[in-house]
Amino acid sequence: MISKQKTNEEKEAIIAEYLLGEKTFRQMQSLHGVDYRIIHSWVTKFKGHHVQKLKTPTETIQFYEQQECDVKLCEKNFAKQNCTTSCLIR
Repeated sequence: MISKQKTNEEKEAIIAEYLLGEKTFRQMQSLHGVDYRIIHSWVTKFKGHHVQKLKTPTETIQFYEQQECDVKLCEKNFAKQNCTTSCLIR
């Protein structure tokens, strides 16, 4: 059963328990009766990241397309850096 409200102290304890790295969000859901998506949003906010709520399917698609572009750019830069490093080692 999923409960409605947790106190700030309870939220902090759940976040701390998750950050120990021994349990998944779904395991935490089972233990504490809080939906795993809610726990994820608490942890994300705690880490200082913004939880982006998407309103339409179009916004969702645009968001994931941008993420894919960012990943491809990182991969390209990594490959370029790796090539430079391997050339220096020889």
